[in-house]
Amino acid sequence: MTADVFNQFITEIFSPYLTEHNIPKPVILFIDGHKSHITLQLSLTCKVLGIELIALYRNTSRITQPADVSVFGPIKKLYRKEVAKFQAHNMGEVVTQLNIASILKSIVEEIKPDNIISGFKASGLYPFNENAINYTKCLATNNKGQEPKEENKMMSLKDFESIIGEEIISKMKVLQSQAVNVNSPCTSFGLFFKVIFH
Repeated sequence: MTADVFNQFITEIFSPYLTEHNIPKPVILFIDGHKSHITLQLSLTCKVLGIELIALYRNTSRITQPADVSVFGPIKKLYRKEVAKFQAHNMGEVVTQLNIASILKSIVEEIKPDNIISGFKASGLYPFNENAINYTKCLATNNKGQEPKEENKMMSLKDFESIIGEEIISKMKVLQSQAVNVNSPCTSFGLFFKVIFH
C-alpha cells in the first residue's frame, strides 16, 4: 500500500463511512507503523477530518495489533478448513482467482464483531488495560517462533517488571517524567516500547 492509496482510503471511504453512520468525532484509528501510514499529509488530513491516528509500534503485532491477536489466526485456520472442504468436493481442482470467492464468503461469514472486539481487549487498547497484554510474548525463548508450552499462561505487569529489571524500569520512569501528557493512555505504552526496543 502506498501513502497516496491510504490517504485516498481515509478521505473517500473511511471518513464518509463515519459521516454516513453518524459516528461522533473525534475517532481513534489505530494503524500499524508502516511508512505509508505515517505521512505529514495524512496527519493533516486526519486532523481536519477529526480522526486521531495512533500508530502501533512496529514489529509488535503479536501483542499490540488487534487483528493479529484475534482475527488473522482464526482466518488462517478457516481458510485451510474451507480449502480442504473445497478440494474434497471438487476432486483435482485447484483454488484460483476464479473460484476463491465462495471460500472467502464462507470465511467472512464466520468472522464475528465479537472476535474483533476481543482483539482490542486482549491487546489492552480498548478499554485501555496494560495488564491485558500477555507479556510472556515479549520474552525471548529458546525455541524461536514457538509460543510458550502452556497455552493460556499470562504474566502480570508486576512479574514482567521484575524480570526486565530495575534499570529498565528506572529508564521508563525518567522518560515518563519527561513526557508532555503522562495521562494519555498511549504515553505509558509508548514509553514502554521506547525503553525496551531502543
